[in-house]
Amino acid sequence: MAELNPAVGVNVVSTNQTTQSLEWSNLGSYYAYTVEYCDNLTNGQWQSVPGVTWPIRQTSWTMPVDPYSSQIRFFRVRAELVGP
Repeated sequence: MAELNPAVGVNVVSTNQTTQSLEWSNLGSYYAYTVEYCDNLTNGQWQSVPGVTWPIRQTSWTMPVDPYSSQIRFFRVRAELVGP
């Protein structure tokens, strides 16, 4: 039987000129998380955010933001069961 990834609630907890912080629900000690991004929701090509060794066990992450960029980026958090 295939293991389905559970839904993770994500909140933007702070945004300023240089950083943006995400926080998500803790699904338990057997889960790890990967923050993914997509520049266009139509094509659905999600990629892990570069510069981090994913998955992580923390339930928050802060990323740098370029204040001069006009690029729109969408984020999601993928949870995976990493076992006991």
